[in-house]
Amino acid sequence: MARDGWLASADVPAAVETDQLERLVRSTPAAWLLSSLGALICYMQFADGPAGHALTGWFVAFLAVGALRLASSLLRTPEGTPMSATWVLWWRASTVVHAGLWGVLPLVLREPGPAEAESVLHMTLAAVAMGGSVRLPGMPRLLKLHVVLLLAPLVLRDLVIGPHHWLLAFMVFLIGVYSLISGRNQTRALVEIHDQRQRTPS
Repeated sequence: MARDGWLASADVPAAVETDQLERLVRSTPAAWLLSSLGALICYMQFADGPAGHALTGWFVAFLAVGALRLASSLLRTPEGTPMSATWVLWWRASTVVHAGLWGVLPLVLREPGPAEAESVLHMTLAAVAMGGSVRLPGMPRLLKLHVVLLLAPLVLRDLVIGPHHWLLAFMVFLIGVYSLISGRNQTRALVEIHDQRQRTPS
């Protein structure tokens, strides 16, 4: 995989990024199922609210992007085959778009819903953000974008809603920091393992 690719990380060996991107692709079917289920639950919680029509549009767009990512993962060439530059670009770009769609959800839901619906929204986005630290180590720039696009709009929404949501904003912020630190630590571990393998004679 070329090191000058979009969102490539100069401080991470190309072999580490390549391996992690392969893992991202291979884990997409399971991630798609969980992500789609989370989106459906959020949709059902807010569908009868004032943002119902806009929420339906968001849900359709989310499912469409998810379906494209799922199809791409299933059409992936056999394991061990190098990924082309176009394929790498698609997966990086679609990962950013997917995170961006999650981030748009709090903006669509400008008006707060019932307490149960708000809990579902916050828990879902927090879970997706923390999932990024598991699925995106070795790709620190992509992970940062993932977490920021997901959680920054939710924090902003909570701050705008009022003081009774400020604690939620603080908790979401902490979850974002934790996700970034966890991803950074996993990236360091992956780089150390790679360096040890490089120093160990075959």
